[in-house]
Amino acid sequence: MTRKATLPKLTRREQAAHRARFFATDDSIPEAARKALDKLGINDKGAVGKIGRALASYHADQQYAAARLDALERREQAQATAAVILDLIQRVPCLDPEITARMNAQRFTTHGDGFRHLWDGQALPALAAVHELLTRAALQMQIDTPPPKRGRKTVVNPVFLAVLELLEARTDLGKTAMRDHARAITAACGISMPATDERSLRRLSTGQK
Repeated sequence: MTRKATLPKLTRREQAAHRARFFATDDSIPEAARKALDKLGINDKGAVGKIGRALASYHADQQYAAARLDALERREQAQATAAVILDLIQRVPCLDPEITARMNAQRFTTHGDGFRHLWDGQALPALAAVHELLTRAALQMQIDTPPPKRGRKTVVNPVFLAVLELLEARTDLGKTAMRDHARAITAACGISMPATDERSLRRLSTGQK
């Protein structure tokens, strides 16, 4: 019996995406950025390291951005994999008796017990647990990454955000001066800030959404 496959197939993009992993451990920043922070009285290792880690993560994301799945693709991959597992859970109990008999014979020869012992005792509970984890992960990703609102502009550079948060916590600068310093320090880290409207920057520096 043959039928057209309806389950989602693993794509080449998915096969490549899981290898795009990068773990950044270097929390150093350029000397120009360090000097700019020092002039503002920020020179302790913890504060500087926070910006360094944001910079390392930013470079890693830039390096692998094209290879990684985006938010929607990740959610769809979790859902598709859960569907494959559910299909397997539903199919195995419906195997023709001849197939099950041959599997039992092979299982008895090598393990001393039948296939049903393997399926009910080990495989089925494990598959059910993985299916539940995938389903929950997909749901959580849907909650965490809602569709973007039309017309909304935000600054997404993590280094700029890390610097801005640090300046807010550690200085008495006014909002305009704080944004200017954050821009300059980000530029000293070798990052050209995108052309972002001032309203978005004001929302970020005042905690508005």
